[in-house]
Amino acid sequence: MERWIRHICEPRRLLLAWQGPDPNGERTRFAVGELLREGDDCVMRYFSGEQVERAKTLGFVGYPAFRLSQREHRGGVLATFLRRLPPRTRPDFGAYKAQFRLGPELEFSDFALLAYTEARLPSDGFSVVNTLEDLRPPCELVLEIVGYRHHGHKLSARPKVDDELEFIPEPNNPHDERAIAIKVNGQTIGYVNRLQTGAFHAWLREGRVRAVLERVNGATDRPRAFMFVSVKDRGETATSHVESSPEFTVGWSSGRRILAESSPGQGLEFEVLSDGERISSQYWIVGLVPENVSNRYVEAARREVEGFLGRQHGGKPT
Repeated sequence: MERWIRHICEPRRLLLAWQGPDPNGERTRFAVGELLREGDDCVMRYFSGEQVERAKTLGFVGYPAFRLSQREHRGGVLATFLRRLPPRTRPDFGAYKAQFRLGPELEFSDFALLAYTEARLPSDGFSVVNTLEDLRPPCELVLEIVGYRHHGHKLSARPKVDDELEFIPEPNNPHDERAIAIKVNGQTIGYVNRLQTGAFHAWLREGRVRAVLERVNGATDRPRAFMFVSVKDRGETATSHVESSPEFTVGWSSGRRILAESSPGQGLEFEVLSDGERISSQYWIVGLVPENVSNRYVEAARREVEGFLGRQHGGKPT
């Protein structure tokens, strides 16, 4: 069965990820920077902090075209990253798009092209990751199943194209409490990219996401698996009641986190990004049962936190 992406969601922000040779065999993908859309171009900013320092110990020295010692880069950034992709003028560009289920009739920006293809090259460890925080369903995506090369050879039966996939959150996962396993017939075949689990958790709570195995390719010793993901619009999901937006009390909690409480000791905690001006798409649930935290609740809390942060001195904690 052929599936095609029918709805393009233009992103505003992408992550620059890097994956190096990990001596422990974990092959962690580190978020080392971000691309922020700005008119017909974009701005690239390097992150700082523990993850970047860990990446440096594994060999990360910055993206070749942009010095790591300079935090922000402007001018020609988008063109630089587009060199990782075949040009639109190439005769086989349509076939290239078809690998990602992008049909010939779809129109989208070059920035969106980076998001939907991830701009990966076999010659380096860099990729561009859409955090999915800007997506406004309905939408469709082709995403790689992380860790398939490690889990695939352990399976008693190999998954087949078109197999229905199941997403199982693993709050007790020793490596990542936000991890989401991907299963076929009860067998784990991989995981959702950890840089995208925030959006998946929200979709799963509302029962709006489904996926099937799209393809398996790559070398025998390094197989890669991809899934075709469909996310329904909120209007397509039946609800038994209309939930009113709660009121929140907002304030700094600890470090670079802001807590939005709907009642004392109950709410969501958001992390402020390294630039001090925005919050990440990830959040932590405080004093509430996760199943009772709806997407409406999350979005209302996020708006309150963004407003609070905007009222601070330049968005930075004092």
